[in-house]
Amino acid sequence: DEFNRLEERILSAVSQQILTIQRGLQEQLSGVELVGRHVQLNSTVGVFVTMNPGYAGRSELPDNLKALFRAVAMAKPDLALITQVLLFSQGLVRAEELAQKVVLLFTMCAEQLSPQPHYDFGLRALKSVLVGAGALKRSALQAHLTKTAQAANAANLGAEARAPPSGEEEAPLGGSELGAVEREVLIRSCDNTVLPKLVAEDLPLYRSLVDSVFPAQERSAD
Repeated sequence: DEFNRLEERILSAVSQQILTIQRGLQEQLSGVELVGRHVQLNSTVGVFVTMNPGYAGRSELPDNLKALFRAVAMAKPDLALITQVLLFSQGLVRAEELAQKVVLLFTMCAEQLSPQPHYDFGLRALKSVLVGAGALKRSALQAHLTKTAQAANAANLGAEARAPPSGEEEAPLGGSELGAVEREVLIRSCDNTVLPKLVAEDLPLYRSLVDSVFPAQERSAD
């Protein structure tokens, strides 16, 4: 997996071993010599590698190693669909709408922010944002329930009443209010993940991109 993480000199050495295995298979040998040792060769063995060409921190495959493999192109994943499913799994009701927005934000960040070797706006970073948004929403809902219970206690002070137990007689957020909370937690999660990595020159552009994707959401100043 991620074969081109190896250094070029190691890749070149590995290519000789792979070539030895492939020749042994072609000649239907029962064993081959690898690194000074005789190794039994299984006739059903196969060598498969994955790699990210052109990705930061990766090596280019030597020509003698490229010749040993047949390239298989992979389709680009549907980020919007993956994001939607992850948001639903985190309990966000407006997942379909928010998935389109956060994917658009990440796409624009990758295209418009300055090229920095430590920037990552791929699926791994996106998943961190989505999981963070789910945690923030759960915290926001818990805070809302606590506030509701405290208000009920204050209203019934002096009467024979008690606050509703946790999980019972909850006052859920309304549709528009819930949508605002979910947008807010998603933006906060984006900020928590992206802002610490940005260089100073990209901060204004990032905030501008967020405002363009979430135009109705007020942002708090840091």
